[in-house]
Amino acid sequence: MTFDTAKIDAIPSGSVLSTAWAAFTSAVGDVKSDLVRGKDHFSGLRAHVNFGGHWQEFFSAMDEPVNIAGKVSDTVSELGTAVGTFAETLDELVQRRGVAHEAIAGWHSRWDGREDLWFWEVISRSDAKTMVERRIFGIEIDYKHAEDRFIRAIERSQVDGVDAVALHYPGGNSGTRAERARSLAQGLHDGTSPTPRQDFKELQQLLGGMSPREIEELAAQMPRLPLVIPPLGTDPAANRSWWEHLSEAQREALTQKAPGLVGNLEGLTYADRSAANVLNLELMLKWTREQQAGIRDYGLTEAQMAGFATIHRTYMVYGADLSDVPDAWAQSGPGSQIASFDPNHEPKAAVVMGDLDVAQHQSWYIPGMSSTAATMDGLFSDAQGIFKEMHRTGTGPISDVAMVAWMGYDAPPFIFFDENQGGDTQVIRNELARNGGERLRYALEGAAYANSQSPDPDRNVTVIGHSYGTPTAAYALAHESVEVDQAIFFGSVGIPDEAGATANDLAGVARDANGQANVYSATANADWPARTAIFGTGTPVGDPGGRTDPTSGGYGSKVFSVEGNGELPGRSVEGHYGIGFESNAPWATPVGHGYADEGTQSLHSMGLIALGRGDEVPTYQEAEYHQQRYEFWRVPIFMPKENQYTNPPIMED
Repeated sequence: MTFDTAKIDAIPSGSVLSTAWAAFTSAVGDVKSDLVRGKDHFSGLRAHVNFGGHWQEFFSAMDEPVNIAGKVSDTVSELGTAVGTFAETLDELVQRRGVAHEAIAGWHSRWDGREDLWFWEVISRSDAKTMVERRIFGIEIDYKHAEDRFIRAIERSQVDGVDAVALHYPGGNSGTRAERARSLAQGLHDGTSPTPRQDFKELQQLLGGMSPREIEELAAQMPRLPLVIPPLGTDPAANRSWWEHLSEAQREALTQKAPGLVGNLEGLTYADRSAANVLNLELMLKWTREQQAGIRDYGLTEAQMAGFATIHRTYMVYGADLSDVPDAWAQSGPGSQIASFDPNHEPKAAVVMGDLDVAQHQSWYIPGMSSTAATMDGLFSDAQGIFKEMHRTGTGPISDVAMVAWMGYDAPPFIFFDENQGGDTQVIRNELARNGGERLRYALEGAAYANSQSPDPDRNVTVIGHSYGTPTAAYALAHESVEVDQAIFFGSVGIPDEAGATANDLAGVARDANGQANVYSATANADWPARTAIFGTGTPVGDPGGRTDPTSGGYGSKVFSVEGNGELPGRSVEGHYGIGFESNAPWATPVGHGYADEGTQSLHSMGLIALGRGDEVPTYQEAEYHQQRYEFWRVPIFMPKENQYTNPPIMED
């Protein structure tokens, strides 16, 4: 058994950073001094020679570089404090890394090679391993936070006027500008940019100064420009301002030639983003056909090509006629959008049923384990089921509702199994949820800003998480910069304690009149995969790796029934999946008994909640309900279903 220390082993030395910064500060000072001396010397020449024409322009142009050099020098000096703090933190983390490696060595010394362990020794070994992993994880988190603080300090200290030199030499800088733009775009695409957000901001400035012809020439010189997407965390307001200051011709050129950049730029209207993403998806399908036909090898993987096909199919079906919902649909169907599309590696996308720019009720469906772009059909079916239920239950026109099927993160395989049956246990770990939650956070922040810029900014927003999508959603909802009206967690594999040990810790979710967060949760009695995943975390409340069942007594969510108990119309849920299917597998969900199957109590309740009508859904006193139902050994894999609790006593709030 080994411990993953790759991230903490990569932490640099603080003393090395301090030395490098001192050399950099000295070099910046030298540049400023050289420019000032050069201008002074040239000024001395003017006392003896009457320069005119272009020479006079040259002398005038030197003013701005000197000013910029002064600003850079001042900024570098101001950043010295941030650098010093970061360097001190690095040195402390390096010391803690040494202690962690000693703990790892101690663990191996005690437990390696021991096969016949007593039960209590197995527990002790597991607890000791958890403590070591917790130490490693703590160093990782502290390093990330320190690095983020340092990067924010740098970004707050941007120097105005970086394009001033180019502007003083009109007509003579287009080649340099294009080369710099290509270099920045390449670094963002390859992942080699040391400061992605800063480099992207510079790339935006350069593209904003290019003519449509120059943008086309840049695309011709860099065929992979459509694959360049913005880094996480760009400012939606700044993005919107940049886009609106472009000419129509510039916007059209960027949409055509840099669709990955435009389509994933938070803060823009979703109509503009979708137009770019649809073009990019069609381009990726064209590349797929050419590669499969042997015309040209674009280096696309099987996962990419399968993902492109499924995303396209989902987008087309989302826009199809759904006239099976009586009196709620126009003949042409609800329409669809692609809110985001990342074609790189394993593709990611957010496909929208409806129009996010106008819909008053906006729901984001976050899928769970085994979800990928290539299997987005299942994600689509769950999301579509809730979407259609909202129209069956609601009274407004089709344009009132939009549903986002968000496949924007890397989900883990099914519990304990990967495609090679190799024993993957990521579903009981939090790393993929943490990373996915960061992505979702920025998507929701972008949506909130886009809503704020619309003529009617008052929207009802719901985040709906299933299975591993619930910890992913919780990490995003822990940030107060996110603004949603309610969240629904169903079939949850547990909410990470570091994201929020209680529902009220999710700062991004609105409160009811009693100050309780509008977090609704439900797990079916027959949903043993969800319970197994929570049990498998094996860590107590408060541990960074631990999770809490959102239907448990201490979590504080509003628990609703999915057991078909008659309080609301509908059948019971008899498994873990959103849509039931025919299978003899022990983890199968019978046809018609999934969480999002039409005619279930679960779907009816979720439709009401997503419409902002959660007060119409009966909820439980959690402690008693949880106490009676959450007994791990009563799950179907261990005990016949007829011996399980089926309808525990229910007490309304």
